[in-house]
Amino acid sequence: MFVVSLMVIFFFFSVLQFVDVFLVLALLCGSSWKVWSSTLCKETNLDKVRPHSVSITEFGAIGDGITLNTKAFQNAIFYLNSFSDKGGAKLFVPAGRWLTGSFDLISHLTLWLDKDAIILGSTVSSHSLKII
Repeated sequence: MFVVSLMVIFFFFSVLQFVDVFLVLALLCGSSWKVWSSTLCKETNLDKVRPHSVSITEFGAIGDGITLNTKAFQNAIFYLNSFSDKGGAKLFVPAGRWLTGSFDLISHLTLWLDKDAIILGSTVSSHSLKII
């Protein structure tokens, strides 16, 4: 039993060393990591999928990284929920730093972020939803 335990431990450390070497080699070669999609998946034009679209700025949000935008996200999602049975909706978040507390996502909603948009989660507990 002791020999089997030693063999398992040796195998475990061998695998860890292999993974460590692999990660170091991957970092050294400087190649970028790429995610490959399945050939079974089709690219979808989201403009056609979600016929109703609004920008978070239409609900008073300000992307300065300082202004708290929780109410804007909550109100936008509440409004867009009315389109869930009409093909869904898209909430567009333009470039900026959007500070927010927690908010719930809904079905049939696409949260579309500009490539330069960052959603910042507030660390202040009073900015979060209250769970009852």
